[in-house]
Amino acid sequence: MKITFSHQSKQFEVDMSQGHDISRPVYFLGEAESEPAFVPKATRKPFSSGDFVGAVERGGPCNVDRLDWIPHCHGTHTETVAHILKYPWDALAKQQAHSVPVVSDVCPKEFLKAALITVEPVKASEANDTYRPNFEDSDRIVTGQGVEKALSAIGVGNVDAVILRTDEKLYNFNSGAETPFLSVEAMQAIVKSGVEHLLLDLPSVDRLNDDGHLTAHHIFWNVPEHESVATKDSWLQKTITEMVTIESKLNDGLYLLNLQCAPFVSDAAPSRAVIYPAAEA
Repeated sequence: MKITFSHQSKQFEVDMSQGHDISRPVYFLGEAESEPAFVPKATRKPFSSGDFVGAVERGGPCNVDRLDWIPHCHGTHTETVAHILKYPWDALAKQQAHSVPVVSDVCPKEFLKAALITVEPVKASEANDTYRPNFEDSDRIVTGQGVEKALSAIGVGNVDAVILRTDEKLYNFNSGAETPFLSVEAMQAIVKSGVEHLLLDLPSVDRLNDDGHLTAHHIFWNVPEHESVATKDSWLQKTITEMVTIESKLNDGLYLLNLQCAPFVSDAAPSRAVIYPAAEA
């Protein structure tokens, strides 16, 4: 099936059979690691209750696993502003009204127009960008100039989402100091573009060890730094999706994005992002 849509006074066509899943799978160990890293791997074990055992290999009628994983750390996940705010979790558990959106509130139901861009990280010492806290010697960053140049090069105009590709390495929360992150100016450039949804192939928009500042997160949601309460000017409907994987064969440009999130009443949830190349009709 093919669909057409208008964008920037032009007609574009998308072949819906040509979707590319850019989410990462989560693999589960049978047992926890004896010497876990900073973030241990996801694990599974059969659920059991009374005489029931949820494991065919142990004589059970079917497999029923209990999974132990961290949405923020294991695989592709989408997070909301609740990630950095004080939150009435007790009220949510009781299904009471709440004022700050969780993933089940803000995950988009419609197809989004998305700009895929590639920005190669550089050594922070070779750029003029800034960060809070200050850069360390080993830091590698996505720069504001890099984001602006990449967006200008594809010339797709205003879109709903930016998908940021850095390089082909699959970084995670155990990748250490070599893991790139966004400078203040890079996140400001993304905010300036007007998008409500940011997807990237890094484990975090911020440096993994940033002394708890989460500078880029605060800029994206317009929450005052070092504050945990939203203001009337904060952008509560925006989402960040981290740890996607974009194949090198996919060219920078305009795509339709189907961002599917598990309906978790939480600040983050595992998600599956599928993108469809758009060609001018």
